[in-house]
Amino acid sequence: PVDSGCFSTDATVSYLGSDQMIKNAKSVFLYELNTHTLMYAWQPDLQMAPSSFVKMITAIIAIENSNLDTAVTVTQAALADLPKSAMSVDLIENEVLTMQDLLYCMLVGSANDAAAVIAQYIAGGQALFADKMNSFANELGCTGSHFTNPHGLHDPQQITTARDTAKILEYAMGKETFRRIFCSTDYTVPATNKSPERYIVTGNFMMSSDEVEIYLDKRVIGGRTGTANDNSRCLATVAKSGTMELLSVVMGSESVYEHGGNKIRSYGGYNETKTLLDKGFTGFSASQILYDGQALIQFDIVGGDSMVTLCPRANISTVLPENAGSSDLSFRYSDDVASLSAPIAAGDRVCSVEVWYNGLRLAETDLYAMNNVRDKSVVSIYVPKSGSLWVIFVILLLGIGVAMYFLLCTKRGKRILHRMRRRIGKRQDHNRQAYCI
Repeated sequence: PVDSGCFSTDATVSYLGSDQMIKNAKSVFLYELNTHTLMYAWQPDLQMAPSSFVKMITAIIAIENSNLDTAVTVTQAALADLPKSAMSVDLIENEVLTMQDLLYCMLVGSANDAAAVIAQYIAGGQALFADKMNSFANELGCTGSHFTNPHGLHDPQQITTARDTAKILEYAMGKETFRRIFCSTDYTVPATNKSPERYIVTGNFMMSSDEVEIYLDKRVIGGRTGTANDNSRCLATVAKSGTMELLSVVMGSESVYEHGGNKIRSYGGYNETKTLLDKGFTGFSASQILYDGQALIQFDIVGGDSMVTLCPRANISTVLPENAGSSDLSFRYSDDVASLSAPIAAGDRVCSVEVWYNGLRLAETDLYAMNNVRDKSVVSIYVPKSGSLWVIFVILLLGIGVAMYFLLCTKRGKRILHRMRRRIGKRQDHNRQAYCI
């Protein structure tokens, strides 16, 4: 079936099946970045409040529309609408920081005031910046999202999905600057004209924590936390193990409190993320299954003077069980190979191929001809170009000269040459006599 593919964020089928693996979350998404494989999803298109997930798209827009060393001045307009209880690094009006410092404050320290200052600098205000956010999200194919501010503070009109969050984070992790900041556990903001240096630490307990060490996970290299208006929590994480890099999104998880409700027993999202990472990493690896220029298969060509050899023009990898080999894969070629006819030129796209494993379509790509296939029913007459006629003429003369040389070296040739000389001599004598008369 067409929808059996699992090799994109838009896939409708996941590698690990469709059973509910996570109980304490409303929506989850697990994706392998290196092979673009959807490992698992549960209600991935459920629209929910994005909370601080918004800061990831704010960071990308800032990175693509400014320089890291740009000096940014904090304005009163940027700080005006922020509630006093919002997470911040206490930026001060007329304080000057670099864009890089603001990005660290926002992504590592989850500072809402830094996000507001970035939006004011890039677009002149939060509403105009939100327009950029929505345009960017639409370009990425985020069909379930709408953004209204750069920080994620509650707005009933601001929504996203786990799938859209994965699309945004996948794009962002391809940017070196974002990856470096997103994967940082702490940062020291240099002293400014208004403040001494600030030291900020990530609130992601899976990366670094002096308070809740039980959640530390060496596989986790980056993350973004968030708390929605209803106190539900969300967690976007990137983890690495072996050849795989898993992107996990957990939304709508609840914290578990001790009896009496005064102390948190379990923070929502961390246990669920660990379960997802364990499921995704255990027993699997990223393996290359197609190579650029690989001679994959040959097909007979109707009316052709030879077979055509086909190859992909891309290196394609997928997730496979560690005990699986190439013999466990099946290749399905598109129907147009049955009607191939000559001529075919090397480099022509010929057909496509799907790679299947255990009922899942792992990859799909176009195949191209590696050789020319001529139409054997057509007789080609070679007509030399005018520039080559002199070469042909000289070769012919040389050939005649060589043939005559070898002929005259034989006895028969010498007799022929002797007769020719006698005939020429008689003619010359006859001509002299006629002249004298």
